[in-house]
Amino acid sequence: MEREAAVKAAAVCNHRIYPKQMKMFLPTCRQVGGKWVFVSIVSMSLIVLLLSAVQYVLGKILNEEMFFMNHYLWRFLLLITTASVFPGCGGEKLPPNMPKLYPCTITITQEGKPFAGASVSVFSEDSSLAEWYAGGVTDQNGVCVLQTQAKYPGVVSGKFKVTVSKMETEPSQYGGDPAPGKSEEEWNTLRGNEVLKSWRLVGKEYSSSSTSTLTLEVTTGKNAETFDVGKAIRELL
Repeated sequence: MEREAAVKAAAVCNHRIYPKQMKMFLPTCRQVGGKWVFVSIVSMSLIVLLLSAVQYVLGKILNEEMFFMNHYLWRFLLLITTASVFPGCGGEKLPPNMPKLYPCTITITQEGKPFAGASVSVFSEDSSLAEWYAGGVTDQNGVCVLQTQAKYPGVVSGKFKVTVSKMETEPSQYGGDPAPGKSEEEWNTLRGNEVLKSWRLVGKEYSSSSTSTLTLEVTTGKNAETFDVGKAIRELL
């Protein structure tokens, strides 16, 4: 009975627990943006050593041929796992024609206080660099870390116009689940036809590159600028 129980337990380990453990504990390079490749390698190595030790001990105790067969099967599964993990290492590749990007942060204040939740965009004055637009959203300290095309950290060098905008919209009356007696389709129709009031929280002149007076020059190395967008407003659109 003990021998049969051990064989069943080993089968469960080989076919159920190990694949789930691999999926749970091995961070892929796509998930971590290529910054923790070393951690992935170490994690995989430790798990391989642990599994090898467990199978070796069980094979010695039970002297079952199935363990040695599963050992080779497990090596194959590890090879497949490795192949699925490492193609994404290094993060997303930069476009081949992209100019060099330089770190840039912009701090936005309003009436001298940090202005959180504002959308910041920078537009190059050089039309040949128009495709390398950059922007971001300010955090609670009013700081925005600019990214090119919303995914590449940094900005190309040059002179830029800076725009800042922030809107506030009243909450929908038809949010959440449908009211009693209303179908989901009816509820969605009501939500789609609803007209919500919106307010501008930054002066209109800052929302367009043609009217904004804010300018930025990005040079080699780290760049940081602070802009104040005047007094607080709440202008109905």
